[in-house]
Amino acid sequence: MSSRLYARAGQAYEQAGLPLEAARCYGAAGEHRRAADLLVRMGEYSAAVEEYRRAEQLDVAAWILVHHLADPVAARFVIERHGDQPTTAWRVLHGSALRISLVMARCNLAEGGGPRDVLPVLGAASDSLENPDYAYDPFVEQWAVAIAEYAGRFDQVALLFAASVRGHRLGSTQRWQEWSRRVLGMELSIPPPDQRAADSLSLSEREFNDFMENLQLDSFPLDPG
Repeated sequence: MSSRLYARAGQAYEQAGLPLEAARCYGAAGEHRRAADLLVRMGEYSAAVEEYRRAEQLDVAAWILVHHLADPVAARFVIERHGDQPTTAWRVLHGSALRISLVMARCNLAEGGGPRDVLPVLGAASDSLENPDYAYDPFVEQWAVAIAEYAGRFDQVALLFAASVRGHRLGSTQRWQEWSRRVLGMELSIPPPDQRAADSLSLSEREFNDFMENLQLDSFPLDPG
């Protein structure tokens, strides 16, 4: 069967509500990224890793290995074996340096590293999300939030989403509300961007400080261990 026919079969299976069969067809058609995304949604993480590897999305494969499969050794192997030959060219082609830094930070946490060790990479993620001149990378926000949550640094989660709001990232307020509802058991709102002056931050320092105070972060485990 040709790649085109496999792809059509995948679409038919997907529309029929048979995602596993669809993923197999997409993989056979060479649409490995599409197959991998479906497998992730089904929780078939080991199979997704293989499809992301075939799609040369090695940073995503490494993230799944450490975050979903609790295998930091395998994640480091994917990054270090394939990522340093040559480092710069591979990062441009197969994932940003920031994504890779997030994967390595998650590996450090999985191997017993302290929550404070992740603060520099979370700060870099916030800077990227806040700057509207940078193309939005949903993996950066998603992975950084996951790292902060795993580390018990809910204050950093708030800072990450606030950075996305300041960077006018579509849906960032809704994603924060969904996170706060899921993790904190309450829906919290980030103040809207401040448009009162062209030279002011979109979210003023005073507004954000008030927001953080209302969040009562001292009731959460900001620095466990």
